[in-house]
Amino acid sequence: LQSPNITTSSSERSLLRNLGVWLGQMTLAKNRPLLQRRINLKELLFWGFETGRLIAVCSFVAKIVEGVKDSKVFRPPNPWLMAILGIMRELYEIEDLKLNIKFEVQVLCRNINIKIEDIPRGNELSHCKMPVKDQRNPDFNFKPAAGGGTSSTASTSPVVNQPTPDNGGMQPRSPASSL
Repeated sequence: LQSPNITTSSSERSLLRNLGVWLGQMTLAKNRPLLQRRINLKELLFWGFETGRLIAVCSFVAKIVEGVKDSKVFRPPNPWLMAILGIMRELYEIEDLKLNIKFEVQVLCRNINIKIEDIPRGNELSHCKMPVKDQRNPDFNFKPAAGGGTSSTASTSPVVNQPTPDNGGMQPRSPASSL
């Protein structure tokens, strides 16, 4: 996940997806939990969103979660599963998110027989540092400012979130060090 080529190399992302399928089949499909201290899928999604690596992280997490289709324990309304799906629905509803990321969420929902509309909306991404939506971020479709002038606009400058008691000062998250 921390490879510099993960956002540009489809072969690296394919390898990561295959690892996700294997991990989901070895754990969730056999009713074995993924321990949060080993791999925290929610924090991994937050990290991918904040760092512009969501294009790789979202498909990795989706392939892991697909293992629940063979599970008796990890089915809706399982709170752990619904929390992850809630974050994925939040991501799905973000404007200008690349279609292949949205497609990953759609495929996941179809494979585990749940409708996106049936997943409760969360509000957890509001506590994340908002990524810059420009041509350097592979997670978003870049729309240049109208007029092509050099004046600064709100769409090209990063959004600055104010610290709240919930997010402890808005420090960027880091992925699980065990990955």
